[in-house]
Amino acid sequence: MYGEPDDEELAAEEQEASLKAWEKHYQAERTWEDLEEDETGRLRMGTGDKSYRDKRRKIALVAANSHVCKGMIRFLYVVLDLSLAVNEEDMRPSRLAVVSALMYKFFREFFSQNPLSQLGLVVTRNGIAERLTELSGNPEAHIAALKEHLDAAGDMSIQNSLEQVQSSLAQLPLYGSREVLFVVSALSTCDPGNVHNAINAAKNAKIRVSVVAVAAEMVWQPRMLPSVVLGLTSRVPHKNKLSTCKC
Repeated sequence: MYGEPDDEELAAEEQEASLKAWEKHYQAERTWEDLEEDETGRLRMGTGDKSYRDKRRKIALVAANSHVCKGMIRFLYVVLDLSLAVNEEDMRPSRLAVVSALMYKFFREFFSQNPLSQLGLVVTRNGIAERLTELSGNPEAHIAALKEHLDAAGDMSIQNSLEQVQSSLAQLPLYGSREVLFVVSALSTCDPGNVHNAINAAKNAKIRVSVVAVAAEMVWQPRMLPSVVLGLTSRVPHKNKLSTCKC
């Protein structure tokens, strides 16, 4: 028969059981036993587990010399197609009403999920691209700017839109991802020159381009964009699917 544990043993067991996970980790290592006091009264590491300290020093050295981009910061331009195609009524009350409402929601959710990132807004109509807002972290500023410029006219232009955003994104540091999101309703693009030059320039600047096509399938030029610049493409035949698209 074993004797009953005394009060000191019970107290030690209760203290160990009450330790949190991180405390148990250091309790097992007992790193405080490696501390020694030198002749000046300062604490220093003693002769404890030298192999463990060497391993920790090696890990810290590798981490200090590594160049890792975690992608926590995103620089995103949203290019919104405001050509006459957004006035189509295949979505009620119109494509423009549905897309604009979802853009307001997207702006707020983007910063909720990416608090360190920045977003800018470009609209394309009449064959040109207009930058409504610069890159910033204020969703309400983008919403207010879009509400004041919801007039649809003419055709969209992929080339002018890419050149407009590239002039801003190409100057940004590489620790953040450079991205463009096209939200298009038109079936064609009106470009002043060779759109391939703008696509290749975006690729060389490491700009990731994604496309959301509202309703019908796009022509080959916007459809080829994601495959060239490593983005995503989505076709949304109705507004319920449009609200589930991810960027």
